[in-house]
Amino acid sequence: MTVSDFYLLRPQDLPTSARALAPEPGGAAAAALATVLDGPRDRSDEEELAVLRAALRTLGFSPAEVAVVTDDPEESAGNRANDSAFRFVRVRGEVSRVLTHSVLQGYATLLEEALTTGTDLSPERWWLLRGALRQLLRLVSGDVTALHEQRGPGTPRLPARPTAYRNNEALRRWTRGHHVFMVIVQGLVITLNGFAHHARRGEIPEAQRMLEVGTVVMWGAEGALRFTGDFPYSEYQRSIRPTLMPPTAPPDMSGLRWRDHEYLVRVLAGMRSLFARLDPQLEPQRARFLEAFTATYDSHRSVCAHFVGTEQTSVLMATRSSRSAVSTLEHFKRVRSGLMRAREQDRGDDSGTVS
Repeated sequence: MTVSDFYLLRPQDLPTSARALAPEPGGAAAAALATVLDGPRDRSDEEELAVLRAALRTLGFSPAEVAVVTDDPEESAGNRANDSAFRFVRVRGEVSRVLTHSVLQGYATLLEEALTTGTDLSPERWWLLRGALRQLLRLVSGDVTALHEQRGPGTPRLPARPTAYRNNEALRRWTRGHHVFMVIVQGLVITLNGFAHHARRGEIPEAQRMLEVGTVVMWGAEGALRFTGDFPYSEYQRSIRPTLMPPTAPPDMSGLRWRDHEYLVRVLAGMRSLFARLDPQLEPQRARFLEAFTATYDSHRSVCAHFVGTEQTSVLMATRSSRSAVSTLEHFKRVRSGLMRAREQDRGDDSGTVS
């Protein structure tokens, strides 16, 4: 199985409210989403993958229908380098079709990788990760209803990861795991923008639903980080690390320059005063989202510590910072979770920056 180009909208072009999400009734995007969402939720992974492939055929997405973004004044050199290295292709086109394709393809990628190379994720984490992708399919269909499904230890286990890796299996997991993760990050951008849109208008039930959906998606981010690095340290050293260093890595490549994540952080920074004045009716949703948010950073830190240890800098950041990768992530968790913990007495304006 080879790694193909992965088509994504620019994060700036994502819908900013739930009302802008639903595809045209009767169109191919609506039919493709119904193929997956109208069936039972407890399909096996093999059955779900077959349904996703059928949905992609129904959608009939073609690269010929979109325009590749080649001159984007809002992207940095690091953004371009990361996209190039991981085969992300930024496009403009009919938003509902591109979004539907991205989520269907991301979900299919997740299942293909899990069924081909296995995973050591617990059944509980796997079900939350898979559920996050189903949640995103509901979201892009215009259905803003949170899934609250959990499977316990009785959930059938996927194949365990192999004891020996062939050819480029670890590198393929690393690359395609990032594909899954960026789809989830785009889902977080949509849900947080939607939450802010409704909360600022005093539309409390709608804001509650958007943040509940965002929590489901955030738990998927936690699992996706673990899934992406779900291979031994020896494979990281043999297959992954050389691709992160010259001459293979583009000179501007950086672990801090994922454009979707950068944009998500800007969205959060712009919501500081909103969280500071949050309606009390939204406090339970804030608490649950924050729990998932901090768990996601903890997972990222755990994966990072597994591959680079607790004292070393990231390979991609070694020339930019002397701070260890793990301490950098801990710093980011503290600062960014602080945005959501803000209260009236310590609020800032909406232009605050976040390191």
